[in-house]
Amino acid sequence: ALVCDLDAAATKLQFPGQALLFRGNSPYGRLVVTTSGGQTNFIESGVTVASVPNFGQAEETAHYPMAQRPDARRVLLVAGSLSGVAPEILRYPVRQLDCVELDPLVLATAQWLIPGDFSDPRLRFFAQDPRQLVRRTAARYDVVVVALPDPSTAQLNRLYTAEFFAEIKRVLKPGGVLGFALGRYENYVSPELSRILSCGRQTLAREFRNVLLVPGGRVYLLGSDGPLTVDIAPILERLGIKTRLVNHHYLDAMLAPDRLA
Repeated sequence: ALVCDLDAAATKLQFPGQALLFRGNSPYGRLVVTTSGGQTNFIESGVTVASVPNFGQAEETAHYPMAQRPDARRVLLVAGSLSGVAPEILRYPVRQLDCVELDPLVLATAQWLIPGDFSDPRLRFFAQDPRQLVRRTAARYDVVVVALPDPSTAQLNRLYTAEFFAEIKRVLKPGGVLGFALGRYENYVSPELSRILSCGRQTLAREFRNVLLVPGGRVYLLGSDGPLTVDIAPILERLGIKTRLVNHHYLDAMLAPDRLA
């Protein structure tokens, strides 16, 4: 008898040219993991939540907020624990990095497929709704990094709201920093991107006195009641943090006055 796994066949048709590593369902969505061009891609409910390795995006996501508070001791990473952001944060003298992922299936699959990224004793993993964790925790953080895709679904959008930013501010130490990214940016701000960035900036400004936009592969938004700076390269050089992309030459180009404007 001919036995055919119709679900596997249909999933492969959805991702032509990619090898299928994993497919599964959880209460939070359908997770598919593929590999293509040397990258492992985690796709949940049709949205790519991470592609590994992507050292450029991981470095920008981690270093733009962390360079604002390079002496941070306690950091919260919302998602991103499977995309290489956590190892970049751990290059700073942090004592504890709490990583929260909404879907335990994503976390378990990442630990299975990306060995070695989860062994540092400073790491703590939580498989729960980030809003619930932030609402209930008694911890106080120097930096909170939200490493999520754009708010293209209702589930993602809950983590870009004024209410969530207010909850994050409550768990930040005085002068702490919140960082996240929106959109894709090369050299042109389209009307659609302009609306997205304006919405993100105004929402962040409701909770924080200072807001800074840093143009990179994506546009990184930083909020704090303390000082913020684009002089990131000298901080990394002083700390002896050697990066593959986010270095003095890259930042000189990315943070040119016309791009910042």
